[in-house]
Amino acid sequence: MINKKPMLESNLGQEHWNNKYTQQNMAPTYPVSYITDFAFKNFKPGGRVLDLGCGMGRHVKFLAQFGFDAFGCDYSSQGVLHTKELLNSSGLKADVREADMLELPYDDEYFDGLISYGVLFYAKDEVEIKKALSEVYRVLKKGGSAFFQVRNLEDDRYKQAIKKSKYIAVANQIEGRIGFLENGIQNYYFDEEEVKRLFGIFDKIEINYIKRSYDNESYRISYYLIGIWK
Repeated sequence: MINKKPMLESNLGQEHWNNKYTQQNMAPTYPVSYITDFAFKNFKPGGRVLDLGCGMGRHVKFLAQFGFDAFGCDYSSQGVLHTKELLNSSGLKADVREADMLELPYDDEYFDGLISYGVLFYAKDEVEIKKALSEVYRVLKKGGSAFFQVRNLEDDRYKQAIKKSKYIAVANQIEGRIGFLENGIQNYYFDEEEVKRLFGIFDKIEINYIKRSYDNESYRISYYLIGIWK
């Protein structure tokens, strides 16, 4: 059973995401390999899986395409619309709805698995992150697992940013580099200690990372790939 709950305000308003998702060139086509790797390894065929912050729908499409009971939610109505159009054009079905990660419209222990790609670091502070993770814990079944991608302190976007605290920074990237279009937007960055502290409500945490350099290694992006089990 799915409950309807009121929307809460987040770090970035719905207008920001709606504007972003109306741009067709912002729509990535293929699922990210480490999402698919985690799903095939940890989610059972036919299991109920939520893409939390589904954006324009590529990972919801992947879940539906490969036999999972696919769900998606996003703060942006335009993202939800685009996801539904993507599914319809591919002859696929999923439950997709507008929702805030701070108060998910699903019953307790509803999902077997969950993915969240590039979402959590837009929370405005640790209070929101804890709230979002407590919602994930609530809707995830006992024995379920989830995957998160977050930015870490080794990322050059953090090093170039205007620091508000150790983990909170406002984007201040130079033109031509990844992150320039986010200038003025606040992000939450992690180190391993912060991951363990904030994700500590889960029974098991696995932390891996991925780094990529650009322009003859003149700058790089860096993420933690976090697996959690309840």
